[in-house]
Amino acid sequence: MEYERHPTLYYQDGDIALSAKRTDNTSRWLVFKVDKVYLLRSSPIFRDMLSLPPAAGVNEKYDGVPLVVFPDPAEAVEHLLSVLYSPAGLSLRPKDPDNPIHVVGLTRLAIKYEIEVLRDAIFQQIAADWPEDLASWDARIAEEKLCQEALSLDHESYDKDTLDEIFPEPAAAINFGLEFGVHSMLPAAFYRLATIPAHQDWDVYRNMDHPNYGDHWSDLYDGLRTAHWGSLSSQVLMHLILLREELKGQTREIISTFSLLHDKCAKRVSCKKTKAELLKNYLSSPSESRFSDPMTVLKRLLDQTENWEICRLCKWFTRDKLLLVRQGVWSTVVKTVVPESS
Repeated sequence: MEYERHPTLYYQDGDIALSAKRTDNTSRWLVFKVDKVYLLRSSPIFRDMLSLPPAAGVNEKYDGVPLVVFPDPAEAVEHLLSVLYSPAGLSLRPKDPDNPIHVVGLTRLAIKYEIEVLRDAIFQQIAADWPEDLASWDARIAEEKLCQEALSLDHESYDKDTLDEIFPEPAAAINFGLEFGVHSMLPAAFYRLATIPAHQDWDVYRNMDHPNYGDHWSDLYDGLRTAHWGSLSSQVLMHLILLREELKGQTREIISTFSLLHDKCAKRVSCKKTKAELLKNYLSSPSESRFSDPMTVLKRLLDQTENWEICRLCKWFTRDKLLLVRQGVWSTVVKTVVPESS
């Protein structure tokens, strides 16, 4: 084995050496020399593993201390040891799109070695990036809108240039949520993914060799969202297809609701005509918005309630019905994408 000492996690007064193979095709093994107490305090698996006597004839040492060979990737072991030595190292930037990717290896080790406090802290931080109910979703959309307006006025004052860099990315979140059973984040992540066309791929839009690279970055500056489409399994894509079919079905519910009048409406002819015009305006919106993002379209309709020139009874009646339809859209998303075992 070709050993390479870690530049920082190698303490001369450490009492145990850990080695793990790098995944960068160098075939080198990274060696960490640390204090065993950090391992013993953090994990019952480590306590059992390190308390076992060495096998007969096997007592490998490195730099004067026992050497333990880990079967895990060196990068994940490095991340784990960094967090054990400095818990603040786990602090993730809220809503960073790379958060799930950054901690996936660490999460696997936290689960494998039963480091429950670390596992739960990771789950909490990753899940917190995604709204868990409709009210929180509306707050996120409003936040994104304000952020894009601010970026449009002054890009130079921000360390990030696009919404993609500021808010969480759905594909990585979905992969993380499904692998580790963090299902609370799935509805919002799947819904966000459903609003992004498949050609809007994260890597494609950042490929400097792409002939449309300039246009892609212009679109990103304008608020266009992308996703790591290539990272998704066929199972996830099937769930997405089913969700999009369900969302298309909500259009029929909206049309049906708009056609209804209050039982005590005193201006039935006028209200019916006006509602027909409102419905016409709705149907004239881009089909991709109606079908893939009905919650946004419904929100815009509801925000215009006071401008509807219909009787007050029909106005209240229609508004209440649309609110129920909108809540139904969210419930449909939850039912479609969250595993039944949750």
